[in-house]
Amino acid sequence: MCPSAGVSSCAPTRGGSMEREVCTCCYLRYAPERYSPTDKRPQVCTDCSKHTGKAELRDREHVGAWRTEYAQMRQMLEGRIRNMHQARDSVESELAAARQDLAQAVAAAADNYFTAPIGALRNAIETDIVLEEKRRMDAAYRQRDRALATIWKIDQLHNDLDARGKCKCGLQADRCLVLKALAPFANELDRWEDTQKARLREGREHGLPSEHPAVIAERGMSGPYRRPPHSGSRSR
Repeated sequence: MCPSAGVSSCAPTRGGSMEREVCTCCYLRYAPERYSPTDKRPQVCTDCSKHTGKAELRDREHVGAWRTEYAQMRQMLEGRIRNMHQARDSVESELAAARQDLAQAVAAAADNYFTAPIGALRNAIETDIVLEEKRRMDAAYRQRDRALATIWKIDQLHNDLDARGKCKCGLQADRCLVLKALAPFANELDRWEDTQKARLREGREHGLPSEHPAVIAERGMSGPYRRPPHSGSRSR
């Protein structure tokens, strides 16, 4: 039978022959092949040719053929549905078993985590914890570096390295509010700067700004960096 009832033609059955046509009477079977465009035989199958012109016989045979076709199609579709249900039930069963295994593993890990022998699960958990903590620490260090680099830039504009007791901004050191605000950070800034310069010399990641003399010296744009000594009025 042609897979689509009501379609007027299907693929050729052998080379050189005309296309086979669906029976226009029952729409279930093929009509005989036509080997010539001048073949004017009715486009009906062999079975339907027997009841041509016999309406009562035609209807009775059609009803029987259609019922048979319907039963076969229904049986085929019901079989497919059963197979799909079985496949679904199998997957759901496997998923339920996997969930149960996971729940048991999590419970066992939670109850016996510190006393259980090192295994793949514990290693994976500890690795994730360590990596997450490292990411947090790295983020905290970067934030601290950005803050201290900003303070360093302000310190370049306001410091009391002038022997005359003046801030670099031109005010007297004891009258510069920015200089007073920087004073509590002096020691921490010195330690941070020394640490970052050491990391720079070692070729490691550092937090010094690009305009820092040590960074410029490392790039070969000037001679070795020498920070001027502090005056007695401000200990860093």
